[in-house]
Amino acid sequence: MSDGGTGNLAYTARVGAQGVTTARVRYLTTSKITNKFNITYANQHFGGQYEADGLLKGEQVTEEVPCTGGACAIKVPAPGVAVVFLTDDLIFDAKAGDSITTCVICGRLGWRC
Repeated sequence: MSDGGTGNLAYTARVGAQGVTTARVRYLTTSKITNKFNITYANQHFGGQYEADGLLKGEQVTEEVPCTGGACAIKVPAPGVAVVFLTDDLIFDAKAGDSITTCVICGRLGWRC
């Protein structure tokens, strides 16, 4: 789905969150659902074709959304996905220079890290 940047196809999800006053949201977005490149997560990207090394680049952005009446109204862009964090202990921030273990799926061999 693609709305040409108009926002007409955006969806607002109401996430139940008793006792939560603020939700933190990171978005996975692109301009067209068929894109293989130009995909961002939390305003970060992997680079263009032949540039990707598997690590996100750019400044990470986590948006704060106010919650009232036991629910948070999360606007989800089209095409896109909203990853909603209701507690701070679930958010992991990787920074440049952090040691990160990456894994790949190798057919019948399963996961290899």
